[in-house]
This record gives sequence, C-alpha cells and structure tokens, in this order.
Amino acid sequence: MKNIKSNYLLILLVSTVAISSCSFDPIDKTYSKHTADDDYRRIREISSIDSADAILLGRYMIDHQLVGSHVMELHTTYNDILNQAKKEKNRYEIEKRKKGKNEIDIAQRHENEKIRNLKKVLDVDFVKPDTTLESDEFIISKKGKKPSVPVNKNIITYEVMFKNISDKGIRAFKGDINFYDTFHSEIKKVTFTSFEEIPVNGYTVQKFTINLDEASKGNSLYKNINKDCIKVEWLPDRLIHTDDTVIE
Repeated sequence: MKNIKSNYLLILLVSTVAISSCSFDPIDKTYSKHTADDDYRRIREISSIDSADAILLGRYMIDHQLVGSHVMELHTTYNDILNQAKKEKNRYEIEKRKKGKNEIDIAQRHENEKIRNLKKVLDVDFVKPDTTLESDEFIISKKGKKPSVPVNKNIITYEVMFKNISDKGIRAFKGDINFYDTFHSEIKKVTFTSFEEIPVNGYTVQKFTINLDEASKGNSLYKNINKDCIKVEWLPDRLIHTDDTVIE
C-alpha cells in the first residue's frame, strides 16, 4: 500500500510539473546566451506573442550580439528584452519622423525663397478671357450668311504677359501655370519653357488654352466647373539671364 501511495504521489508530481511546463510561456524565461537559440525557437513556436514581436525580438538580440554589447542584465527575461526593443524602435521612428519633417521644412523654405527671388525678376500678368459667349452662339461668316462654327464655351484661352522687371536681360525661363477650381483643386497644369530673349522692361505675351470638357472627362470632381471661379497661378522654376547668371 505504501508503494502504491508513493507511486501515486510520484505520478501526481510528474503530472504537475508537466502541466506547469506546458503552461509556461518561454517569453518569460530568463535570458541565457547558452540557450538563447533554443529559447528563441520555442518562443517562435509556442509563445503568446505575435510573429511581428518575435521578429523584433530576434533582430534585437542579433544586432546587440553582433556589436558585442551586453545589454542583457542578470535575470532579464526575453519579455524584458522585447519591451526594450519596442522602446528603441519607437524612439527610432520618432527621430526618423522629426528628421523627415525637418528635411521637408528646409526644402519648402528653399522653394519659397526661390519663388520670391524669381518673382522679383519676372512679373506675370494673366488677362482674363471673355466668358460671355454661350455654347449655342455661333461665329458669323464675313458675308453675314447663316451661322457656321459653334462656339464651345468650355474652351477658354488665357493671355499671359511675362515682363522683365530686373536690371538684366532674360535669356530663358521655365515654370508651371496651374489652373484651380473654387476649392483650389488642380484642374490642369502646363509646364512652360521660353527661350525668347526679353530685354530690361521688355515683355512677351503667350496664349494658353484650357478645355473644361477634357478636364472633367472621367473625373466627377471637375463637372459643372464655373469658369468665373477658375484661378490661375504661375509657379516659376528656373531663369537664366543674358549674362549667364541663373536663379533656381
């Protein structure tokens, strides 16, 4: 009877250890460099953490072992290491966002300064087109006979005057002409380059046409555009003077 009782207690003890070992999450185990490979394999296989955290943990351990840094203190668990990896990842992402924002701010300041300098050299004036014609009006032939070609009210032509307001001649310049709707959404953009030399106080006039039918084709945002609400903007990009100085 005594042997049976001893065997029963032994079986109970083994079962308890087995159950407890099965319920033990390897992520809570204390880190050991001697068993790290096996421990990490078990973490990947049976731990409660997701695959993204498991990958983060593995990369962190490898990176710190490669540089020979012993950041794992005595009694540190793999979960402690994972939390440290998350902290460093968050800190890195915050620094990366700050760096990216600073680079964007610097680029934007440079762009704004460039536009200001170019506008001091080249003045641009838009002549608003005549929008009184309706789509059912017609161009009358010279002999006053029957109407011929219908006028499309959705084709608008703008005259743009580029005037040299600097103290040096202009050899060439480049920029964008943007057409916007009421909400400042872009309807059309035209990149324009001119190689016509403009003397001091001289000017050149160019014509640009926008077809609202084409702009609205397949895009519900641009349907029923009010011509009188269209805004036009010149964004200079680069200018070359006749003495080869460049503003960009």
